[in-house]
Amino acid sequence: MLSISQFRVIKVVGEGGFGQILLAKDQRDELFAIKQTSKKKLFYAKKENVSSIENAILSRISFNYIVRKVFFFEDRHNYYLGLEYYHYGNILKVLNRDISDKNMFIKKIFAQLLETLSFLHNNHVIHRDIKPENMLVDDDYNLKLCDFGSALYDDLIPLKSLPNSFAGTPDYIPPEVIGNELLTPAIDLWGFGCSLYFIYTGICPFHSETNFRTFEQIKNGVFKKDMEIIPNSALDLITNLLITDPTKRLGYGEWNNGYPSLLKHEFFVELKK
Repeated sequence: MLSISQFRVIKVVGEGGFGQILLAKDQRDELFAIKQTSKKKLFYAKKENVSSIENAILSRISFNYIVRKVFFFEDRHNYYLGLEYYHYGNILKVLNRDISDKNMFIKKIFAQLLETLSFLHNNHVIHRDIKPENMLVDDDYNLKLCDFGSALYDDLIPLKSLPNSFAGTPDYIPPEVIGNELLTPAIDLWGFGCSLYFIYTGICPFHSETNFRTFEQIKNGVFKKDMEIIPNSALDLITNLLITDPTKRLGYGEWNNGYPSLLKHEFFVELKK
């Protein structure tokens, strides 16, 4: 039976509300990212099932662009989820490196994200926390989507809308969650649009001084369209995703066939050449 004492913790590589991500080596000197989650913090937040849900989802699914779970164990104080370690980190860190064609890299990663979302939605999973920090990059510069702690798994997805529950990162939460409406996979399309906006601008489209004001901005659906920073094709795609009515978002209802409306968008045209 595994225990944390069997690993040599090298450093903390990430922090979260319920714990931290540890870079650690096992007894064979193999590197892992270990997501250590405090049971006490989960209890006080009334989210005791978060770690077990994430473990169950990652045990059930396997896909090229999703982080691979290696092990899971617990002790009296914490849950430990062992994942493959990707030393490049997330997409934001990679974009700060000297890569040859950043714009093509962005397009490739977001095309892979679309493919991943289609896979998830067809396998009854809504991620609910799509953001750049959860978009890791492997040694071949491919996407590895992580952090399924807010994910929703239900056999009715995507055939039926589900009752609302509040989860995710405030700046990326869609208006239907704030408005306590029924949930659909279109939640992740909103996160896709917010993430693409952040990649080009360094800010979230609806960010404000407080969560309350951010939520008001989100419900209004009005954001700054900075043409000088965001390429025209990217801005058009973002604008067609950040629509407050989820049924009007580009790609709505297309989770069964890989979101063709999005992949045919001008933003992705160069990838097909």
